[in-house]
Amino acid sequence: MFNNINFPATDNIGNTLSTINLNYSNLETWTNSVLLSSKKYYEPLVNFYLFYGDFWKDSIDFAYSIDAPNRLSSFYTNVEVNSSLWVDPMIFFYPQILPENQKNNTTITNVQNWINEKFPVTTTNQTKPNYLEDTTAVIYVMFYSDNLRVPQETVVRTQNVGCNTNDVSVTVQCKSYWGGASVTCGASGNVCGAISPSSCTNTKTAKCLYENNQPSITRTGTANINIFFNDRSETNDFYAIKLIVKNCAWQFEKLL
Repeated sequence: MFNNINFPATDNIGNTLSTINLNYSNLETWTNSVLLSSKKYYEPLVNFYLFYGDFWKDSIDFAYSIDAPNRLSSFYTNVEVNSSLWVDPMIFFYPQILPENQKNNTTITNVQNWINEKFPVTTTNQTKPNYLEDTTAVIYVMFYSDNLRVPQETVVRTQNVGCNTNDVSVTVQCKSYWGGASVTCGASGNVCGAISPSSCTNTKTAKCLYENNQPSITRTGTANINIFFNDRSETNDFYAIKLIVKNCAWQFEKLL
């Protein structure tokens, strides 16, 4: 750092000459120090550039001679388009086992609609897709067959049951009690202590009869038994449907 020496403004011009000379001497020393440090720190970088400069220039000229910028741009586009080829296919099993007679184009369309609904490539207000262009998915669809092993048959079974009932009787026993100082029997004074409680019984009988006014009746039970056996099993054949992302949607490509 340059060390400048100030002199008072009250000094005469003749008295400041030595101070001015000293400041110039300090400035020269500082300048030499800056030049030395600059050479020390930047000389390796300058030498490095001088050594490789011609090589860099030749490399740049060669790159332009083979149209490298456009070729790199083309390579970037190719990687962007085909990047999904490096992604493993997605594997799904369709959540329903379908009847064997549904092996047709309608099932393929339904499977395509299902994956677009459950695993959409894009959603509302979404700026980036969920899956790359050309991403593949394989969906396995299983089918079942029905074989009627026992033909349908209706069996009727009838059974009679005898039902009986009995009359029911209920007996009620009643007793009368008197008490209290005010109870009299035609004479003055408390006479209740000399009177025994009176009692009586009453029996009632309820008749139990069926709708035929008889205590017994025959009931009949009828069972209609529908018998059949249907053997349902998965078939050996199934669909392996390959779909691919095109224009931000899953599109059917082929059956594997």
